[in-house]
Amino acid sequence: GSPSSLDVRCFASKALKPVKRDPERPKKPETPWLSFLRDFRAQKAGSLKVTEVMKAAATQWQSLPELEKRKYEEPYAAAKQRYESEMKSYVDSGKKDAWERDPARPKAPMTPYLRFAQEFRQSAPSLKMTEASKLAAESWKDMDATAKHRFEREYAADKERYAKEMKEYQESGKEAAWKEKVGLAEKEAKDAAKKQKEAEKKEKEKQAAKAKKEKEKLKAQAEKEKEKAKKEKEKAKAQAEKEKEKAKKEKEK
Repeated sequence: GSPSSLDVRCFASKALKPVKRDPERPKKPETPWLSFLRDFRAQKAGSLKVTEVMKAAATQWQSLPELEKRKYEEPYAAAKQRYESEMKSYVDSGKKDAWERDPARPKAPMTPYLRFAQEFRQSAPSLKMTEASKLAAESWKDMDATAKHRFEREYAADKERYAKEMKEYQESGKEAAWKEKVGLAEKEAKDAAKKQKEAEKKEKEKQAAKAKKEKEKLKAQAEKEKEKAKKEKEKAKAQAEKEKEKAKKEKEK
């Protein structure tokens, strides 16, 4: 693969994925079987249970004469050819890439290792991708800090460039506009609301557990005080009995 294809692989994992389908993207044609199933459902509406329709339709489709099947297969073949042509135009126009990744979004910098791996592959174009990756990994592992420094320095400069461009991109409103267009803004808002709700629930449970613990602590304290008071009372009673017995003995003398 070319360096540009390596770039795509490096950045693809970091890309934000659209939620909505591009309204300009050509639609795949309905297969002969699905066209037949749609007609079958319309014909048998009300006469068959929903659970029976699929089985009955499959049985009839299997036994359908070739001439009858052609009524579905020929329009599909023409529609498929048209779809493939429209899809090629859609991809070639750059609209597919622009929907999947905002073209205005700055590209994240390649790590020092990926920079080295790209150079390594360019220096050995005859090697297979797997073999080149394996040898690059081994070479990088054995490389000393001085040799790695160039790649690390380039990465640090590119990282600084990326941070600056990303700040400008986000502040310009372009990121928000793209997210809105592809349905990501709505998804992120829902995810944030869900996360907030979960955090509030967790906090509520935490406070409830804390209150329960405090209640149990106060109850234990009360029990302890009660037990202490009981012992004091018993001690005082025993002392009084002792004094009484002593006074009795004194009197008897």
